[in-house]
Amino acid sequence: MNNILMDADAMYPDGFHPVVLSGTPDYSASAKYKSRTTAGAKYYYVDFGISVHIPEAVSPKLVTGILGRDQDPPELSQTVPYDPFKLDIFIIGNMFKQEFYQVGVLYRNRLAFRLKFVQAFSNVEFLNELIVTMTRAEPADRPNAATALALWRGIRGTVGTVNREWRPRPRQERPVGSVIFDAISLHRVFMFFARSLVKRIAL
Repeated sequence: MNNILMDADAMYPDGFHPVVLSGTPDYSASAKYKSRTTAGAKYYYVDFGISVHIPEAVSPKLVTGILGRDQDPPELSQTVPYDPFKLDIFIIGNMFKQEFYQVGVLYRNRLAFRLKFVQAFSNVEFLNELIVTMTRAEPADRPNAATALALWRGIRGTVGTVNREWRPRPRQERPVGSVIFDAISLHRVFMFFARSLVKRIAL
């Protein structure tokens, strides 16, 4: 993901090696690790070199420009002003789409190589509504940040605990890999419920 960084401090309480993440900072042992669902993680947007400052008193808040890593937004223009906040919504939704929901696969038919899209992970269908809403072609039809967040919270509430704890399952994963990694996920889910039960008993 471009220009999105993750703060993993909560996941590695004793720190981690900058190159080999599985090692301690001095690379003398394996780093203690907590899953994202257990420890949580923060994500930051970086690289604001082409950002525009719009004073609060200015209205409407519009910009022009075509620079940026994501060239999919349809409104990008050097001459026609557009809403930069609705552009941000599109870019975030498009990131979900490209990183989690679909990937490009190059395949060859009888005549030439062609590019087709397939779903990156087989158990992230719940993201579809959010992605479609945030990447609508008409900026006015996209939600603002508060509405998008409320939509996500509503969707998240429909995802069961097991699915939240389960790993994203690659669509084109080898069967042997599926068995191994699903077993690891099953163990993680079991430990999650075990810890929850212990906490309830302690109360």
